[in-house]
Amino acid sequence: MAGIVANLTTISLDASTIANVKGFTIPGAENKEFDITTLDSTIEEFKKSTLKVAKDFVFNLLLDTTDGTITEDDEGEWVITLPKQESGSTVQSSFTFQGFVRMVGDIEGDEAGDTGLTQEITIRATSVVTVVLES
Repeated sequence: MAGIVANLTTISLDASTIANVKGFTIPGAENKEFDITTLDSTIEEFKKSTLKVAKDFVFNLLLDTTDGTITEDDEGEWVITLPKQESGSTVQSSFTFQGFVRMVGDIEGDEAGDTGLTQEITIRATSVVTVVLES
């Protein structure tokens, strides 16, 4: 899993922007499996499941208290929008998925100072993640 410096990246819940994303972790790929070993097997046998593994997205947010805050009760359609990399692009890259908040960390920092307010949250994806690439 790679951490991404996410300058100007935003996180939205049900079409309302909540915060700017300072950094985040995109979960890697993983397959579920089930054991099909029988008494006649000479080695353990496994079969890949058609079910996808639910993933956790971890975000380090730079909070703007005028945008609202994220609570442990939040769930719905999450959209993570990345800044344009090319000046001629008309579509920004984004990740869209259904999910709920699994963990809300402490709010840290100084709103009046240089650091601003930051908070780490974990969101469990409950749907397939749709990825739109910049174009």
